[in-house]
Amino acid sequence: MKGECFVKKIMITTIFVLSLGFMTLFNTTSVFAGGSSHGAVIEGIETSAEYGHVLDYNNTNEVLERINYISYIRDWNAGSYKFYTMSPDNGTQLIKKGTLRLETGVGNTATSLADIYSAYGVNIKLYVTSDGTTFSEVTGELDAKGYYANDVDLKGYYVEYEMTRDTILDLSVALYVTHEIRIDYDKLTPAQKAGTEGLAQWLDSKSANAAATPNYQRIFIVNPEISGTVKYQQLADQADMPVWDQATVIADVPVDLLRADGSIIASTKTDANGRFVFSNQLDNATGFNLANSSEQLYISIDGQGMKEWQVVAGTSVVLTDDLALGTIIDVSKSQTDFDFAMSKTDWKSGYTNHDLKGENALGSQFILTNFEKAQDVSTVTAHYLDESGNILADAKKMSGPVNAAYQTEKLDIDGYEFKMMDPLSAAVSGTFKQNHQDVIYIYTKVPGTNVLPETGSGYVEGVLGGMLFLISGSAYVIINSKRK
Repeated sequence: MKGECFVKKIMITTIFVLSLGFMTLFNTTSVFAGGSSHGAVIEGIETSAEYGHVLDYNNTNEVLERINYISYIRDWNAGSYKFYTMSPDNGTQLIKKGTLRLETGVGNTATSLADIYSAYGVNIKLYVTSDGTTFSEVTGELDAKGYYANDVDLKGYYVEYEMTRDTILDLSVALYVTHEIRIDYDKLTPAQKAGTEGLAQWLDSKSANAAATPNYQRIFIVNPEISGTVKYQQLADQADMPVWDQATVIADVPVDLLRADGSIIASTKTDANGRFVFSNQLDNATGFNLANSSEQLYISIDGQGMKEWQVVAGTSVVLTDDLALGTIIDVSKSQTDFDFAMSKTDWKSGYTNHDLKGENALGSQFILTNFEKAQDVSTVTAHYLDESGNILADAKKMSGPVNAAYQTEKLDIDGYEFKMMDPLSAAVSGTFKQNHQDVIYIYTKVPGTNVLPETGSGYVEGVLGGMLFLISGSAYVIINSKRK
């Protein structure tokens, strides 16, 4: 495994040494002349900054790795040759504990320190510092894979090529020092947190025994914003479409940032202005942490049963699913704050495309709607009859919305007492139905009373009136016949 890793690094050496350059060092004598090349590069999951800067999305599984390469070839005098690498003085970046690793080889072949010393008399040593001043040798503490099991973050290291004798190197004696970078986000400036200013450069010796000076490469923190505004509008009809300027902002609407599997990354609610913000760099925003930059992201608005719309170019479009944002890279490529960082980045394969769904992440507009449906109204009539069906009292008619409750009452009627409800009667109390309902109270006459039905007498009076009409008509005929 070590050999495979070393060969892989050798293959990219000719590219990334350009970040520090190729140095030819001439000794004081005319007999010996040696050459060395030294390069350093930071690589991330998405970007390989062989010629430019690298991005940091602060994801859980994201690793920023720094690779330092030093190679010696040709003839060398006996002596000590040191190359330093230091983290920035402001403490924003450190060598992550447990990740420092030294790999050595001759030519394109991984070779142990002992074998290099035995063959060429070159003694390679590794020194580290946790305070930036005091260095301690840890060569003997490296494990079988070349890792130094430090339990604290480090501020720097240097590698020493100790030539124990005048040496002729027919093949390059090369080494790689790799480590992960830990970024202290609390120490970043506002501009660095916003991605408009790169982090301070790492420092490397550009020649043997030279002080470490700033490298070209910078890290840019990319913390894109995911935000939007939610409004509410009541529609008169289901076929109506909401209009953004006619809707009103709505507070306390739950909003979730989701993964493709529906799991929640972060949750928030709209504020008094109907606005929600997910961000790791803005005040009063909800932070979020991704596993990696390849995750597909979605916004979910909890309309609590209301219809959900997104306003696109001034037109309301029904949302039938959660709003897709693409990946965090798509989101950042859609925000101009990161244009400079993006332009200086060499994207790895698989991250070069820009899904335009990322444009949904910044300032999206949502409208929640419902509509006021005209309620259906129905009626219930209470009837008061005797056993023969005569009307004993005025019917009482009531109306109300379908499914609303109604209540009828049993009346006290002189000379009658309640007997039963008619078999065809609706319930005395219940709810209004789509169809009209009749509640029928049946009464029976109290023995010993001689009371005509109150309103039912209309039926009797009609009969008596007809009889009187016939009598009066007969009298009129008789009188007229006598006059003749």
